[in-house]
Amino acid sequence: MRIDFKQLNSTLKHVALPPRGPSTSQPPLLLLLHGRGADEHDLIPITHYLDSRFFLIAVRAPLKCSYGGSTWFEILDSGLPDPKEFRSSFDALHTFIVDAQAHYPVAPGPLYVFGFSMGAMMALSYTLALPSMVRGVAAHSGYLPDEIHRPYQWNHLRGVSIFQGHGVQDPVVPIARARKTHDFLSRSDASYTYKEYEIQHQISEQSIADINAFYQGLLGPAPRT
Repeated sequence: MRIDFKQLNSTLKHVALPPRGPSTSQPPLLLLLHGRGADEHDLIPITHYLDSRFFLIAVRAPLKCSYGGSTWFEILDSGLPDPKEFRSSFDALHTFIVDAQAHYPVAPGPLYVFGFSMGAMMALSYTLALPSMVRGVAAHSGYLPDEIHRPYQWNHLRGVSIFQGHGVQDPVVPIARARKTHDFLSRSDASYTYKEYEIQHQISEQSIADINAFYQGLLGPAPRT
């Protein structure tokens, strides 16, 4: 089925990709959040390894990175995001999601999210702050910030699925940060999967295969054509 659409003009620059395979007139929406210093094109190559039923939107973080590309926020010496920048990016992301769901021909209701590195931090924070907006989130090579401007809804995570993956040799985001996030999320009511890989700050064939299996488990079997 061909899906026609016009590009949305909202708070974040982005690339919108219709489903590659057979889909319904309202396919599930998967949002891609890149890491520090990248842009909306950075995660496009991995989309070929993800379920072809998704309507994909890859967004660009709203702030300029000091060494090129874009970023969601700066990290303070405390290890926490700059609160003003985080609030600005979080609010821009939320407005974009609401606009995208209203504008693009996607399924209504909670969406799916994939985040890498700083994008994983945004994905986890957004999910825990607004769990009614997210059906399933995959966070790769990131961690959950201790504090944001919106309280985390720990008592409202039932029905939300979370996949967290991390490289044990990661020199950018140490594995200890991922394990601390694991300690928190494993005690929540979310359906939670945690996996470690013998890799650095990167996405591997195995990790992206595990993430695709995670999404497919939520989407269910593909309809017969």
